[in-house]
Amino acid sequence: MHDATVATLPTQTLPQALGPRGKGFQAYHHRRRDSPSSRKPTAREAQIGLGNACLMLHECSLGLSILPSDLLVLTPDNYLQLFIVSQRAAKLSASNRDRIGVMQSRVTPEAILGIPEFQGPWPDALGRRLLYIERKFHVDTSQTSVKLCLLEIEDDTVQILREGSQILTALWAKGSSNIVLFESSDENKTNVLILRGGDESSSDNFRLLKSLPARVTGLACVAIQVSKLVLAFSATVTADGRIYCARDVPTSRSTGREYTTMPVRANEAWVTSERLSVFCAVVDLASEPPVMTDPWNILTDTDRVYKSFGGLHLNDRGIAIVTGAHVPNQAETMLTVINYVPMAGLLRHEASTRRKFHVRGFYGASTCPRLSEDGRRLIFLQKRRTFAEDDRSFLIICDNLDDNAEITAHELRCETTVGPKILFPLHIQLAIDEKSIFFTAEDCARVRLFRASLSAAQELIAEPLTDGWSVSTVYVLSGPGSFVFITGSEINLSRRWAILETRTLDLSVIKEGTQEETELQLQKTTFQSIVWPGADDRQIHAWLVKPSKFDPNKKYSLLYFIHGGPNVALNNEYATGYFRNWNFALFAEQGFIVVAPNASGSTGFGPEFVERVKDDWGGKTYIDHVKGFEYIQNHLIFVDTDSAVAIGASFGGYMINWIQGQSLGRRFKALVNECGPLNLTSFYGMDVLWFEDTLGGPMYKRREGYDKHNPINHIEKWATPELVIANEKDYRVPVTEGIAAFQILLAIGVESRFLSFPDEGHVVVQPDNRLHWWRVVIEWCLKYTLQSAEK
Repeated sequence: MHDATVATLPTQTLPQALGPRGKGFQAYHHRRRDSPSSRKPTAREAQIGLGNACLMLHECSLGLSILPSDLLVLTPDNYLQLFIVSQRAAKLSASNRDRIGVMQSRVTPEAILGIPEFQGPWPDALGRRLLYIERKFHVDTSQTSVKLCLLEIEDDTVQILREGSQILTALWAKGSSNIVLFESSDENKTNVLILRGGDESSSDNFRLLKSLPARVTGLACVAIQVSKLVLAFSATVTADGRIYCARDVPTSRSTGREYTTMPVRANEAWVTSERLSVFCAVVDLASEPPVMTDPWNILTDTDRVYKSFGGLHLNDRGIAIVTGAHVPNQAETMLTVINYVPMAGLLRHEASTRRKFHVRGFYGASTCPRLSEDGRRLIFLQKRRTFAEDDRSFLIICDNLDDNAEITAHELRCETTVGPKILFPLHIQLAIDEKSIFFTAEDCARVRLFRASLSAAQELIAEPLTDGWSVSTVYVLSGPGSFVFITGSEINLSRRWAILETRTLDLSVIKEGTQEETELQLQKTTFQSIVWPGADDRQIHAWLVKPSKFDPNKKYSLLYFIHGGPNVALNNEYATGYFRNWNFALFAEQGFIVVAPNASGSTGFGPEFVERVKDDWGGKTYIDHVKGFEYIQNHLIFVDTDSAVAIGASFGGYMINWIQGQSLGRRFKALVNECGPLNLTSFYGMDVLWFEDTLGGPMYKRREGYDKHNPINHIEKWATPELVIANEKDYRVPVTEGIAAFQILLAIGVESRFLSFPDEGHVVVQPDNRLHWWRVVIEWCLKYTLQSAEK
């Protein structure tokens, strides 16, 4: 038992950081309910105090202005008591600093938030200039600066075309050098502006085309004549097809909602009668100033809605749009098809020219429509099954669009040392000669660029054009040669913009990283692939990330990340989108070894591997993690597996709850569950129903699929401290799942902490909230690994 002293601080001296700009609500659990003001601290409290005092010293070195929860005990006279172990809390010994990897680092949550994010870039037709939007968050002011920029590739000069938080998106007018800009400062107005080619010298040269009565999203623009452009954008519409404007909606005394179909909630909002549609307008550049016609809804007089996840394609021959039923029946919930309108019919507003392409035998989502330059061919991707999120997409080719279209479906594969491997294409582009396609697909924990020649064969064999890093977008460039412009990233690199010569595979890098990353020396945080035999001896891939000052002769605490999905993957790419808060470099630089596996169910390792999780959520995937922990313990001698924390989100959060009730849960000192399901039989409260397929069918027909791996059936075994994160606008895994997990932990007597954001959904995205999220999670991980190091 350690000797302990008690220090008191007036409440008003508590740092403002305990109430940060982020809107997270936190609840804390203390094991003892009696007031500490009238007794001495127990041995357990003294031990907690030791770890927390060490944590405070570490936070000071990192500049994290937070205090750990268990140090804060409100007494009747409104003072805060800090239990600090006097003999050993003043400082960590040098040996223990080395053992747990505590270090000073420039890579803090604040520094990561300060790295700019980029929308685009969009190359011009010849790949000589790049148009992009830079967004940079400033922690000191809690403001985001936004710039519209133009990069001249040849001399590497950047011109700022416009600045301001009102910038939404920008577009090249295909076939010209004109730029169209969308700006909005509130939900009830969007300004559409144009910058003529050659007028880039001043932001004053942007000319207002039209103000629209709602916030809209610019999608595409194309020149159809020397002085005329066709512009496409999406907007929410009313039942009669007009652009929806919130201020024009009549108010009602009642706030009641009524539904006769599902879903009732989607993403982060309740479903309303409004729907998303696509509008087109013509811009006349011959006028002075240029004028834009009133936009028209090209999906009017139909029950179709625009599905923005699928996209559209506009060229001077027509437009192809991904649409779905406004009120789908259950069999059509995920079914989307392609609507095609030729340019002549589009300009005449003729609904009769609109054609819908549905592939017989395919009932899943369609994405990435692409029209050929002559308007005779349409290609897109589509899945066979409606509820199968794990299903692969096929390449659909529609020839002779103007006549009786010939539609064929093709599977994309690539050759490996053990034979052809089925690929799951993500994005596609037609090559200039239109005899081949470029597409991206996951392949063994990275996203690669492939090329495949088009033919009548049912299976098209593709060749990889990139390796190692992950490619996110591809644009085919005009002109001589065979060039594509690609963007991508790596775990420790936020961006790579490059031009690839697709015949020689020569890669010319245009931009790599940012100035902020260079100053942080982010690329000194190293990563590598490791593999171990999982369930049924299948090889399981994982990322191993080490801090920049890694010393193989020292011991480091372990952070073990479990991804969601379950049918996604942790690829070699920078933390964005769904994984934006899982910046492995940030966590490693706090002194941890990060291991992030792609267990059974992960994408990019073939369809059979994806199917391994189906109707077996807590089976083979759980065994993969058990064997992974054993592998780390037996082979990574620089990892202290007695000082380990596991973190999971969504399905990964489910796995944390499942691990908590299994033997593996006792191997970790603490757990972090973010937005993870607790009770699988409550899944019908989610915003989608595709989960039925992953659990073997509907619950009312096959209850056993929901019961056999249900975490709530094993709560009597829960014993490991757990941080629970759940947000009020999360309609994928409702906040009540997190509240229940937290309160069960308290009722059992297991140390826990609850973090909730009232204005966030399934992923925390707002900068101040992300900062608070990182601070709480890092604090939790340090607290228990520091305690472990002192035992």
